[in-house]
Amino acid sequence: MLAPAAAAALALFEVTQDRSYLRIAEDLYAWTKSHLRDPSDGLYWDNVALNGRIQKWKFSYNTGLMLRSAADLYRFTKKEEYEADAKEMQASSLKQWTDSSGSFTDDVKFMHLLLENWLRAFRQVPGVTDPRKTIETGLSRLHDISCDSLGHFGNKCNDVPKNGPYTPFKLIDQAAAAEAFLQAASG
Repeated sequence: MLAPAAAAALALFEVTQDRSYLRIAEDLYAWTKSHLRDPSDGLYWDNVALNGRIQKWKFSYNTGLMLRSAADLYRFTKKEEYEADAKEMQASSLKQWTDSSGSFTDDVKFMHLLLENWLRAFRQVPGVTDPRKTIETGLSRLHDISCDSLGHFGNKCNDVPKNGPYTPFKLIDQAAAAEAFLQAASG
């Protein structure tokens, strides 16, 4: 998955205005889209293995980082392709990673990146679905359902603590939950 590199190149372009970074980001985005995009829903598979086989697992951060890149590429170029991609990813990912109760369904450590980029796309791309109510509901459910009696979060956004506090709990999940709440508060 080259989406993190595309996002980094776009951040460098924003700071330096060196168009070579923009070209690199567009190339990385195009390669990832042509090799890892699921045509049935516009979401992104995880990776290409060394043997060339596509790992068709879907994690929210893969689509989240491509959504970020599409939103930034649209902001910098105003190309309709990136606008359309951002709209498709936003709509599909809202369906993919929320359940009927409004809970998020992926790992906390991945989901926070998608939430951040739902907000980014909403701010930067006209016509993108407003994610704020979905985020508010999902984070309320995360707090009310997944948070144990000591204030720790499980691995999945929709985990329910059984028989007392999580043992063990992971710091990455706590940091990711904190980041998600921060993004929602500033979104």
